[in-house]
Amino acid sequence: PSQRVLARSEGVSGLARKSSTMIMSFVMLAATESVPPSDDCLGAAMPWLRRPLTCGLTDLPLERLPPLLGGRGASALSYEPPNACYINWAQTDEMPLSGYTFSEAEPVSTSNTGNLVWMYGARLLLNKNVTHIDVDFAQRNSLTASALLMPQANILRPYEASTAMNIANQVKASASLEQTVRQLNVPTLAFGIGIGGPAHTQNPRNLTLPAGQLQFLQSIAERGAFSVRGHFTERVIRHNAGPKPIVAGCPSLFVNMQANLGELLEHAYRAIPRQAERRSLKFAVGLPTNPSDCRPRLCLNLLQLVADNPGSFVVIQQSSDYTIINKYGAQTALPYNSTRFFYDVHSWARALHAVDAVIAPRIHGSMMGLAAVKPTVTIATDARIMEMTDVMQVPYFLHRDSALHSTPRLDARRIFQSAADQFDGNAFDANRRRLAAKYRSMFDLIKMPLHPAVLEMAQAHDAAASATASTVKGEAHSSRLSSETE
Repeated sequence: PSQRVLARSEGVSGLARKSSTMIMSFVMLAATESVPPSDDCLGAAMPWLRRPLTCGLTDLPLERLPPLLGGRGASALSYEPPNACYINWAQTDEMPLSGYTFSEAEPVSTSNTGNLVWMYGARLLLNKNVTHIDVDFAQRNSLTASALLMPQANILRPYEASTAMNIANQVKASASLEQTVRQLNVPTLAFGIGIGGPAHTQNPRNLTLPAGQLQFLQSIAERGAFSVRGHFTERVIRHNAGPKPIVAGCPSLFVNMQANLGELLEHAYRAIPRQAERRSLKFAVGLPTNPSDCRPRLCLNLLQLVADNPGSFVVIQQSSDYTIINKYGAQTALPYNSTRFFYDVHSWARALHAVDAVIAPRIHGSMMGLAAVKPTVTIATDARIMEMTDVMQVPYFLHRDSALHSTPRLDARRIFQSAADQFDGNAFDANRRRLAAKYRSMFDLIKMPLHPAVLEMAQAHDAAASATASTVKGEAHSSRLSSETE
């Protein structure tokens, strides 16, 4: 296999490797040469061809984020304190160069590239007229702002579901964040908060949060509000007598701001069975968060789906994904150049435009599929994913579902037909408008303007709710009149 792969690598890179001592596995080649150097838009081109990404944005529904004061290339940004907002953990900034290796991209994307998605979605919620200031940069340079935005993720770690070291690290992180909240002492909004670790297999009533983490939530609630990803996290906080959260899903739901996204997606879901009858489909496939979560048949089926369908690829989100590929890839004859990794959401979205559908055991891989208006199936490996698919009304299969473990191949047509049957575009759009109204309420609390498109969704929700209330009131009045007449 190494000889076959080595020969193919020469064809892609154009660089002959004559040394008989250079023996590399397809996994390592995939890690460093996962994208042909001619494609500037996929954030994993050859390291020696590093250059600015040049893909056009006219065909993408994704917007550019405003500059980040304290980020790369934004130091000269005009700064008006009354119209500025501190941004915590603002990892994303201007479009990076193409050609980073996975480890080189980590300062931009963190060790999990899915973080890019919810970070992007979080910042996008804020009106572009507001100056975004990196909170660390602001504190170092004594800059002031009117509010603090704190996108978060798996920051809550119950004692029963984490090691002592993990608990200590998370408590330390919470204490640092709470110190920032207290020092700045401005209206504060945190969202996307969830439970981390293996807690999702347990009863929320059996999970105990450290006092320091509850104090962190209380400090935020005293200055504004915080939202959680789903009802599982809400129940854990309620059981621990913490402050009341707002259940609002993940901000990645608004990566694509099109108001009729659900309508567009329903059309795409319905089209998949017809497309499958005419030709082989192309898939973007993700892998589970932990190699231990990947049951052998599920892993083999996911990789086989890529190997069997030319033009398909595996989306790498963590370095541990290579462990899964190393373990199961050879059994599926997975082509060496069938992996991609991205450290820019626009490049990620553009790459997905080349496939027909997405199947992902990670929520942010799924949300990118939906943002690119691609039929997407989420594989829920734990309650963390399930609580988000529930709140955001995203089609999913449980990882133990027999459809995912079929032999000798994954029946993709059956899976996406089932997803199409699950998905209701009108309900998806209505739910997104309902969640937009929640974000509007939270942003009103910290006196920060919301993105106009999200604000319009919230207003559309209000109009629909008002119309429904009027109809119910009218029906009740008519019923009363009828009763009195009788």
